[in-house]
Formats: sequence, C-alpha cells, structure tokens
Amino acid sequence: MDRPVIVTPHRSLNSCKGVIRCKELIDCDEQEILSKLKSQAVSDITNITIKDGSGGSKSTSTFIVTFKQTIILQHIKIH
Repeated sequence: MDRPVIVTPHRSLNSCKGVIRCKELIDCDEQEILSKLKSQAVSDITNITIKDGSGGSKSTSTFIVTFKQTIILQHIKIH
C-alpha cells in the first residue's frame, strides 16, 4: 500500500548554538547583524541583556548565535 510521506528537518536537532562576545556590536540592531551573518549559516542572533538600576534593560557584548547546521563554526566574520 503506497502512502504519501512528508519529510521536514527537525526544528532543534539540526541546529546548534554558540556564544560570541564583541563590544563593537552592543549598539547594533540584531536584524542587521543577522543579515551580515546569514551567509555563514547563522539563522538567529540574540543579545543578552541585563537589568539596569532604573528597571529597564541594558545590552551587553554577549550574543547567542544559532547556526542552521550541527557544527559550530570556530570563526565568523561580520562585514
């Protein structure tokens, strides 16, 4: 009996995450950074923020980078 089959990549098992620290990126827009890194298999980037004394949040130089592959690149370049 023939049955149609649909194959799709797993949402989380086909990716990995890494951490980058870069002071020059603190004031940059995450979407702008992501657009510069997409060619290096980066699918998402999130800036780690901390609470400041006034109840708001402050950007840090630490970013979580999600790669759309199972191997973390040792070096990435932002052009």
